[in-house]
Amino acid sequence: MEKKRKTYCFSLFCALVLALSVALGGCGAGEETVDATDPLAEETTQLRIFYYSTVEQSKFEEYVARYCEKYSELEFVLETSEPGEDQDIVLNRLMADISQGKGPDILILSRKTLEIFQDNGALAELSGVLPEELTGQIFDSVLRQGRIGDGLYGVAWEAGVETLLVPEKVWEGDTWRVADVLSLLEERETQGVPYDRWISISYSLTAEQMLYDLTLQGIEGIEGRVSTLVDMEQGKCFFDTSEFVRLLEVCKKYGEVSGSREYTNQEECYAEVESGRALALLCSGDLKEFSRAMAICEDGYHCVGYPTEDACGSHVNCSRFMAVNVGTENYDIAVGFLKEMLSEEVQRKDFGISSVRRDVLTENIVEHPSFCETPVFMLGENAYAQLEGKADGSSWVREYVELLDKGVPGSWELSEIQVIVMEEAAPYFNGDKSAEEAAEVIQSKVSLYLAERQDR
Repeated sequence: MEKKRKTYCFSLFCALVLALSVALGGCGAGEETVDATDPLAEETTQLRIFYYSTVEQSKFEEYVARYCEKYSELEFVLETSEPGEDQDIVLNRLMADISQGKGPDILILSRKTLEIFQDNGALAELSGVLPEELTGQIFDSVLRQGRIGDGLYGVAWEAGVETLLVPEKVWEGDTWRVADVLSLLEERETQGVPYDRWISISYSLTAEQMLYDLTLQGIEGIEGRVSTLVDMEQGKCFFDTSEFVRLLEVCKKYGEVSGSREYTNQEECYAEVESGRALALLCSGDLKEFSRAMAICEDGYHCVGYPTEDACGSHVNCSRFMAVNVGTENYDIAVGFLKEMLSEEVQRKDFGISSVRRDVLTENIVEHPSFCETPVFMLGENAYAQLEGKADGSSWVREYVELLDKGVPGSWELSEIQVIVMEEAAPYFNGDKSAEEAAEVIQSKVSLYLAERQDR
């Protein structure tokens, strides 16, 4: 496998090395020399970082380039897969390298790949090396996504929220179930004024998307039970029921043809909900995006999230996690990089409104600035991000932090059960099978998967 490699190597000076002294326990500020035992004081050390080709790649490269300008005697080599390269091939090659005591020092992984690498003993456990004063500021909803069993094996450096905003006159509860949503849809049908669709989003809401949003979100979640269709602990599923058949029928009834709608902006989506043509409004993103959606709705709306059984319906999304090769010879330096990425200064200046730290989000908001009509997030002394606020000029940071506190881990990847359900529901949505036939196939295949999983 040919890997793309980008090297960042700069001539650096001692004063800037001191910026990492807190993270790595090196020499104190203002000293002219560096402790010879400091891992950053050795001769040029190469630190290899691997990540998959993603849309976040260029941003991560920019940060690493700025980071390595600060530290003496370090050479950073960024490695990534080729565009379109088979993921299994990449994983197998990396796993083989690590098993032989080689491989990158730091790996940037998704949640699913984090689990695969940890299952193979390839990752270092981090909970004992990240100081409590650091992890104590990171939202637990973020840390939980990097935990596998009792250990912490990855940490995200950015996070956002995803929830559904619902008019209080339509639904007063803080959460709802699938049955509640279906009842609301049917109630409007009996009144002769049916909803056009259940969520107002910027694009067409297909039957597949509706099925996913209603009942597949987090169905194999790492915490909380979100569905009556699957019991992961008991290894049982219940897709061959009249309730699931009814759900399939509703999704097909309301499903839109992909590409049938032109792009709809957030104001237009809000108008669709406000006029009663849609049941809920999607709200997804960082503090800026969340504030914008809340400011549009302002009064009479609240965060309900996706349907769930006994978990929160709002999600905390982290797309990638930093992990450390269990066999790296540069362990202290690799951990130092993680600490720097999660430090207050870097989180505030470089990630700001998508920070994973509570103090960064709560302590850098100016709600009635003299230089701006809306609240702002201060990135630095003279740099800020403008936020939309409430009618009284205050910010939405309290509500945003509340979602980060109670939200359940979201997912950017399809689980095995989700893939099975989506694939086997498609023939029904396309008119090639009945809903009952599709439900029977789904029941059979998911049951087999759960049985195999129980035997592992």
